[in-house]
Amino acid sequence: MEKNLPEGVIQIIDGPSKFDLMCSLFDGKVVQITCDFNWRDQNRKIKIAPRLQVVFQKVGIEDGSRESWIGELYFCDANYQNQKKNFYYNSKKRTGTIN
Repeated sequence: MEKNLPEGVIQIIDGPSKFDLMCSLFDGKVVQITCDFNWRDQNRKIKIAPRLQVVFQKVGIEDGSRESWIGELYFCDANYQNQKKNFYYNSKKRTGTIN
């Protein structure tokens, strides 16, 4: 059963290296990211940190540092298949956000 990602900003707390990010962009390599978001279930707020499979698409330089990136990613994870979202990612810190 396919689910929708939570609305709002999702934090990436652990992502791919710069090399794997570029392999994902150029070769379509599926990489894993760990996200941090809250999920509502029967009026309870549950904090989860799932590892999701994504492919990075449309990557661009964010600030000229060659470590900050913006673009679009595509979810390959069984729960969130075929969903595309915009992202910001820092490959040095391996953190970022998904909008």
